Amino acid sequence: MQAEIQLPAILTIYEVQAVATQWLPLVKAQPTRLLLDVSALEQLDGAGFQLLVSLMKALPKRSCQIKSALELQVQSAWLVAQLQALDLVVPEVVC
Repeated sequence: MQAEIQLPAILTIYEVQAVATQWLPLVKAQPTRLLLDVSALEQLDGAGFQLLVSLMKALPKRSCQIKSALELQVQSAWLVAQLQALDLVVPEVVC
């Protein structure tokens, strides 16, 4: 099963609970491929990042791709580097 998650423009402590509730059925389904679309993301705080880490830990390794707008390449590269530092492998960023 393939799935896609579109991150909201703002993923901070104020949005985390609502977003986590939306993602729960997806995590339970254990998709083999997940496209994480960060092209709309403008603001991410520690709570939002922790939610992303939790999502990545709940899915099979190497099942996630990050989709980014061209102008967000630096932010996407930073996000991938942080996830890789936590041993949450993200194979590629697609535009």
